[in-house]
Amino acid sequence: MKRMLIPEALVGLLMIIAGCGSDSLAPNDPIPALSEQASATQAGLVGYAVAAVGPLAVTYSAKSEIYNFPAGGDVTGGVLLDFRTGGAGGTASTPGNADYVEITTMGDDGLTITAPLGGQLFVTADIMASITRGTPDSATVLTGSGGTLDAGDYQTDFTIGAVAVYETGYPTGGPVVCDNGYHTVEIMFDGTALADLSLDGLVRWRFNLDTLEMAEVD
Repeated sequence: MKRMLIPEALVGLLMIIAGCGSDSLAPNDPIPALSEQASATQAGLVGYAVAAVGPLAVTYSAKSEIYNFPAGGDVTGGVLLDFRTGGAGGTASTPGNADYVEITTMGDDGLTITAPLGGQLFVTADIMASITRGTPDSATVLTGSGGTLDAGDYQTDFTIGAVAVYETGYPTGGPVVCDNGYHTVEIMFDGTALADLSLDGLVRWRFNLDTLEMAEVD
């Protein structure tokens, strides 16, 4: 049995994460600890960001080294793409001929994620991936990739391991490990819109990468 957290509830969690509740904290008040559910929400949004940025490794084809996400979308901001032939230490290449790419967010805030009913979080990331040419093309994120998600007074550090991205469809593999100092949540992708979120080795939630809904798994 699954219990759905509807978008309004998700936004409520984002408001808590971002410190936008009705009761403001005094300057010397301690920052409240994040709950397991709020930590899972953060992790789900990290997964959403990875699923949005990662596929650029195989879908990007323009000559410019900078890609800006369209204004008005759930993800805004720009990334720098460094395509190479011969791996990380290889020569600069065009996207269609490269076998390696490094994707780096731009600016201090990186990318902005906006929830459907309000609330913003900021993601900075450095994603390194090896590219495999085929039908379709794919790319595998390499060890050392990761970043941070900032939400008000809270920060989640994440590392990305063995995630594969494709020209079309959803990522596979993982884990993406998210640690906010309160809880460590791991994300696994299975090629569908539903990403598994695990705490203490148990799958506790599923996060919908299309709707940003999160469901508890009993």
